[in-house]
Amino acid sequence: MSYSFTASSVESGYEYRAVFSNSAGSATTKAATLTVAAPASGGGPPSGVAPQVTSEPAAQAVAAVTAPASGGAPQVTSEPAAQTVAVGASATFTAAASGSPTPSVRWEVSSDGGGSWSELAGATSTSYSFTAGSAQNGYEYRAVFSNSAGSATTSAATLIVAEESSNWSGYVATGGTFSSVSGSWTVPSVTCPADTTTYSSQWIGIDGDESDTVEQDGTGASCLSGTPHYDAWYEMYGDAAVNGGAEVALSSSSYPVSPGDAMTASVSIAGSTWTLAIADTTRDWNYSIGIASPSPAPARSSAEWIAERPEVGWSLSALSDFGSVSFTGASATDNATSGPISAFSFQPLEMVGATLLAAPGALAPNGESFTDSWYASS
Repeated sequence: MSYSFTASSVESGYEYRAVFSNSAGSATTKAATLTVAAPASGGGPPSGVAPQVTSEPAAQAVAAVTAPASGGAPQVTSEPAAQTVAVGASATFTAAASGSPTPSVRWEVSSDGGGSWSELAGATSTSYSFTAGSAQNGYEYRAVFSNSAGSATTSAATLIVAEESSNWSGYVATGGTFSSVSGSWTVPSVTCPADTTTYSSQWIGIDGDESDTVEQDGTGASCLSGTPHYDAWYEMYGDAAVNGGAEVALSSSSYPVSPGDAMTASVSIAGSTWTLAIADTTRDWNYSIGIASPSPAPARSSAEWIAERPEVGWSLSALSDFGSVSFTGASATDNATSGPISAFSFQPLEMVGATLLAAPGALAPNGESFTDSWYASS
């Protein structure tokens, strides 16, 4: 390859070089200097003497540049988040991934805790939305991104489909005849705006979801004119022989309760005697009482782990802002099974007034822990 031209005096000292390129990279020669000779003395212009290159450029060896890869395997950049929705509400899972060429996406669902996965027909967008039914409670969803260079799968996100309740938020187990329930929680600190009166409680119990009685014990917090108060209590709701079927508050001097206290409670029946027990492990006290079963006998058709806005003066109270409360060690026994919430047919409940008041999160992988969160007072 060559480059030719007619030289002039102004170009004397100019340098020239060649650059060779292809799809794999490029290489450049050394520079070559052009010297243009002056005209002979006494003479006119040169008589057509061609310029002479004094030095030929020599090619310089360089390393070949590797061509860039034609694409990159997908990498997940945004994971889907767990959703808690009411029955009949819309649930939306969203995910994202990088990759070249741009990866396609498909969504998958598991109804057995991730043991097996099925592709969702038509779910090929980075967002997947649908109307949630109660049967989908506990289902898990994930996205799979694919291109010619590979694939990547997001983590699984759990769908919680909660039934609505006017006064309960938490989990209910059903499907058997229950003989015991237990659980633990840390007493939440309530926020009490000035001049407000609100109430909240956290408890475990048997019955109430499908029956007119509740055997239960727990802790409560009230904001009375903006000042918080805390206590522990038990209740044989519907049993007129025990305080007319209303809550029995424990003595605050013998059984004090404060925010941050670690509580453990249980309700059980043996023969015809109910035992309601509650303990404050932070303050090292425990309380237990045996109560003869009323007649007719309670149905024992459900077990619960609940945050509640109680009735005050025969009307539902405004719900104290308890922030959040985490239940752990939530377990029960019925006529066929003994184990955590997930061992039973279970249903989450969310508390709804004029708006969403409180709602539970998803069960932890151990099936015995969850966090319930406050959203509004009424």
